[in-house]
Amino acid sequence: MSRFAYVQMAVWAATVLACGTTEVMLDGGSSPDAGGPTGQLAVESEPALALTFAEGAPIRVRYTEEGSPVSGVPVRFALEGAAHDATLADLSLTTDVDGMVETTVQAGSVASAFRVRVSTDRAAPAHVNVSVSNQGFGPLVVRAVYDGRRTEATRRVLRVYSDTGCDPPGGFPSFPDRMATLDDDEVEEARWGALPAGLSYAVVGRVEGPGGAVLATACKDGVEVTRDEETRVELRFEDARLVLDGRYDLEVSLQPSASVGAATDRAADGGTGLVADAAAGLYLDALEAELRDRGEDATADLLLAERASGTPDASLAGRLEDAGEGPTLAVMRFADALAERLSVVRLGGPLNVDALDGGETLVGNLDVESLEVGAVPTEPDGTPPLALDLAALELELAPSIELAWGSGMDLVRVAPLEVSLPLGTLVAATVEAEAAAVSSPGALLLDGAGCDALAAWVEDDPTVSPVCERDCADAACVRALDDVAEAMSEAALAADEARDRVAVEGSVALSDEDGDLLVDHVEGRGLGGTWTGPLGLESDPLSADVVGERVEVAD
Repeated sequence: MSRFAYVQMAVWAATVLACGTTEVMLDGGSSPDAGGPTGQLAVESEPALALTFAEGAPIRVRYTEEGSPVSGVPVRFALEGAAHDATLADLSLTTDVDGMVETTVQAGSVASAFRVRVSTDRAAPAHVNVSVSNQGFGPLVVRAVYDGRRTEATRRVLRVYSDTGCDPPGGFPSFPDRMATLDDDEVEEARWGALPAGLSYAVVGRVEGPGGAVLATACKDGVEVTRDEETRVELRFEDARLVLDGRYDLEVSLQPSASVGAATDRAADGGTGLVADAAAGLYLDALEAELRDRGEDATADLLLAERASGTPDASLAGRLEDAGEGPTLAVMRFADALAERLSVVRLGGPLNVDALDGGETLVGNLDVESLEVGAVPTEPDGTPPLALDLAALELELAPSIELAWGSGMDLVRVAPLEVSLPLGTLVAATVEAEAAAVSSPGALLLDGAGCDALAAWVEDDPTVSPVCERDCADAACVRALDDVAEAMSEAALAADEARDRVAVEGSVALSDEDGDLLVDHVEGRGLGGTWTGPLGLESDPLSADVVGERVEVAD
């Protein structure tokens, strides 16, 4: 094949790949996003040259602004890539009245592939590919399909270097011998029409995000072009590691069913222990106190005297038994509701991550700013989680969290994240927070407590009924239940000795949602954990979910 045929092949490749709705820049100078220049440089000679040793070829370029040629504009020429002993007749020229400049590139005596860069101040640069060889030329086709995990991949940038490998000492040369940019996912290949035979090439690719972040890389070296034959190369991209660095809003959701069940059972024992077999006596004691608070001391004295016979207590006990209710049932139902509420314990706050040693070592500090109990409702009218007072719990975290890269590229492993979380104090704080939403703690135990039976007894009692209506009876019932709720909280506090610290560990997945390699979202489901205490008892297992979103912090 003649040199002219190779030139025609190169022209055909550049023309086909640069036209149509798909933008493919073969050896393009500026990014399609580039802004600023108002002029345009157009190569009017052959855009790709295949030369034998010592052969020369003209390079003609026209400069225009808004479609019109401009004279007197300085235009610069430079060799990029491994040009060896090739030369340019001129390094700088000034456009004539037609906006034209012309110089000559002179091939040397060494096989090479390089580019001539043409530039001026007010235009994006233009390039002319030059191949020099006495052994002939051959086309190179590179297939570069990216099917990795990085989102927002916008372009694939391909570079070809001669006489180098994929890991050259000191890195790749500043300028490639050939370059192409593929901007459309449907375009899978780049083609260069004429590269010198007899040389060994490295084909290097990278996948870029919208802002230029390198999302994936590929390299194939030892590529040899055969004269008059098409050489094909397929690049296999490897995703770059994500960067976990900066501040994240983190939520750690614990599911501590075993520990919570033991703590609420302990609380229930404290409540039922106060009641024992004297539910009627508990209510009548509260009724006497309520009457005195209302200024009905005489009636309270009469009730006290009547109770000496045991008749009022027995009568009310019968009413409660007939109703199948009482404070014991109320305690058991509230303990079940409390266990359900505490089935999810959610910690939230900013996680600050420092990436050390080029990102190989990760250290995080978590500052807990919120504590909630209760699952997030799935229905709009569901019960929302309950916020607790952190000061009451004296919550403390270990000063740092170790994060180690996991077996998967987008995974980190959380070394034990330890939280000071006294179980009994957590239960008591939950009762206190629940009570803050009602009139008093006793109001939390109304379900099954038998307050209706007490009100009916008061209404029928000739001594009490004249001065105590329904509101009085209800207040007495809640007063009694206040004592029961307090006994439950006090009993729960004893659980601090058995369970006061939570430790969580496991793998957390990372994701980048905007193509800048910075981690935007962290998520780990079903992490393992334990709830331990100072008594040295066997730990209770728990599971945990970790979710976090990157927070943009202004400089």
